[in-house]
Amino acid sequence: MNRALWTAAAFACATAIGVAAQTPSATPSSKTDDKTVTVTGCLEDSSAAPGGAVAKSGFILANATMVPMPSLAEGAHAVADGRIDAYASNKAILFEMSDGLPGSRVIGNWGSEAFAFGIPKGRQAALAYLGAFVEQERRRGSFREAAERAGVRGLKK
Repeated sequence: MNRALWTAAAFACATAIGVAAQTPSATPSSKTDDKTVTVTGCLEDSSAAPGGAVAKSGFILANATMVPMPSLAEGAHAVADGRIDAYASNKAILFEMSDGLPGSRVIGNWGSEAFAFGIPKGRQAALAYLGAFVEQERRRGSFREAAERAGVRGLKK
């Protein structure tokens, strides 16, 4: 149940796959038909999800098996110890995860996740004000600047 009103997107992060160093045949142009790749992560847009889908970049995971994980930390541990081959999410999360997994890399580009501001339903006047603010700051580049100051990587241009 959606109990919020949302502004237009303030910024977006590209989505990709983070893979461990030992994962074979995992390059953006490779087709991994010969191996079942276990993938977990944030896949809210099932139309863009890896599991056999061809992403805009041509990245294919033809034999992907989705494995649910209870948290980002558990997903990172599962990649590190080889229980899964890859983690799918936005690049901001994946680059941070990759920093803690020596030899791992972020590959592919199969969509994006938009980030917006929300307020409780019934506050239309506040939504108009917030929406105007978000648009103004997005045009100024304030969200991108703040993300860069925070060290966030993977924002869409």
